[in-house]
Amino acid sequence: MQDPDHLRKMQRYAAEVAITPSALRNLGAKGLVRTAQKFLAAIKLEALRTIDPSGYSGWLSHQTEDLMKEFGVGDLWGPARKAVNIFMVMASLNRFLCAAYALDRLEDAFEVPLDNYVARTVLARAKKKGLSHDELPRWSNIKQLDPKTSEKLQEFAAAMAKEWEIPRGRLDVVI
Repeated sequence: MQDPDHLRKMQRYAAEVAITPSALRNLGAKGLVRTAQKFLAAIKLEALRTIDPSGYSGWLSHQTEDLMKEFGVGDLWGPARKAVNIFMVMASLNRFLCAAYALDRLEDAFEVPLDNYVARTVLARAKKKGLSHDELPRWSNIKQLDPKTSEKLQEFAAAMAKEWEIPRGRLDVVI
């Protein structure tokens, strides 16, 4: 007989494996990793069973804002978004969580977790595709990431992922 708390434990495990000190390094605040792990372990994933993929972005934004508030220090929208994105991709790769919450339906809606390497790679690829310097958002670092810049980078990442025939959320695995 399966442990009735199996999914809860699996979600906690996914959060702890996904959010490591290197995922949120150099942010200058203590406890962010543990805060993110606890928050992600408690997210109510049940809503994702029936959410339309087009509604995932709104759900993601809500989770990002809530995690940022949990951090309790300054405006860390970028790190909060990165943490939720890493967790959601990892949750979708976990066969128990994926099956229980129908995460495979959202595979194309997931965002690639942004960091310096991913952002610079996406921007370089967009430039090679002919976008002018003025059309490209400015990338500084994850701590400075804002929703507008993230949206633009995710658009470019989505185009790359489509071209390479992989889900955008897993783009960082192949670049």
